[in-house]
Amino acid sequence: MVTADEPAPEAVGAAVREAVHTRFGFDAPVLVSTLERFRATVAANPLDAAGPSVFMVLFCSEPVDTAGLTSIDPAAYPGERIALTPTEVSTHHERGAHEALLPAVVGRHRPGEITARDWRTVLPPLEMAGGSRGRTSVPGDGARERPGTVGGA
Repeated sequence: MVTADEPAPEAVGAAVREAVHTRFGFDAPVLVSTLERFRATVAANPLDAAGPSVFMVLFCSEPVDTAGLTSIDPAAYPGERIALTPTEVSTHHERGAHEALLPAVVGRHRPGEITARDWRTVLPPLEMAGGSRGRTSVPGDGARERPGTVGGA
């Protein structure tokens, strides 16, 4: 994960993608976020989950198709919940992220690239990049579920 304010995040992403292609011979999509966007994502965490291994944030390069995602039938994904923001999707998986179905569904409702990270891999880079302003604890610390969530436990 890379955060960049200068040069433009798009330029950093293109340079990293080209470097990966040159060095390893394959094309790998790269998402780059500004530190402020990353901080805002953490601060706006919309789900209260039991721990970092059951909570994921899906960072999207383009706006999410919220209409398509809010039409999801929660009964089709028992034990999973989803919460939407314009450019990120948070998911909770009672049985753990390794059995998650919702991230693949999200992947079908976005026009650009997407990368999923559990909370354990979200917080350390933020703290290394200059600390956080807002919520940096593991979901499940008593925060209430916010509007915009779909699904039940």
